[in-house]
Amino acid sequence: MLPPSQPGPVGARALALAETWRPVLREQHLLAKRGRFALAGLLVLALAGLLLSLCWGPSGFDPKGVFQGLAGNGTTASAMIRAMRLPRLAMGVLAGLGLGLAGCVAQAVLKNPLASPFTLGISSGGGFGAALAMILWPAAHPATVPGLAIFFSLLTAAFALGMTRLRGAATETLVLAGVAVMFLFSAMTSFIQYMAPQMDLSRIVFWSFGSLAKAGWGEIAVAACLILPAVPWLLLRAPDFDCIMCGDETAASLGINTVRLRRASIAADCPSSRPEPSVFAASSVSSA
Repeated sequence: MLPPSQPGPVGARALALAETWRPVLREQHLLAKRGRFALAGLLVLALAGLLLSLCWGPSGFDPKGVFQGLAGNGTTASAMIRAMRLPRLAMGVLAGLGLGLAGCVAQAVLKNPLASPFTLGISSGGGFGAALAMILWPAAHPATVPGLAIFFSLLTAAFALGMTRLRGAATETLVLAGVAVMFLFSAMTSFIQYMAPQMDLSRIVFWSFGSLAKAGWGEIAVAACLILPAVPWLLLRAPDFDCIMCGDETAASLGINTVRLRRASIAADCPSSRPEPSVFAASSVSSA
């Protein structure tokens, strides 16, 4: 019978390293398992909330009545659910998806869990563009307001990224440039509100607050075209964002172009940073 083989110096160090990392890997596995359970629980709560939102209202329906209305049996309940409540629900889901994506991208790019599109000035630029469109072209096509809002969102993002290119690519420079742009466009939006007539002022305030009241399938299609195309690309680049959270040096050592990734992610962030449903309905608000 042969004696048991003893590991050499390299094998002994490998075994010691494996024993050192075993508790860490076990903890990470436990956290991932808890995360999957938490995600499944949140998904169930979200579906329950969607069903409750269809049941809740001045004309209350039970879940059975909601499913019958969705089936489209030609009743008043069916018309109310399919023409009013379901579009508002779909627009609310799209708006929440857009805000979630925008916040997640901003936190990953700036490596700060408190970051948001407001930190980079993107939301303030979009608000200024929408206010400017309502003042200059009040009777223009409804797509003018979201188009100009997205244009100024991209403009503010480009300005913030340009400042970081001039002063250095540090995250702190990007945050400071974004804050400066945010205060600049917020001040210009306040000036527009101060000079605007009463009817235009009400439209601007209605847009800035956001509302699901005028959501229709046409507005939902526009919002989907602006928000959903960025989802697959962001999901594919999720590992790269994780590497950026560990530091630019770590990400660069793994072959990730951090500058290009920041530019592309912020550009994809612009249409999702101001997904208020009223952006598509502000042009149809009456003076009443």
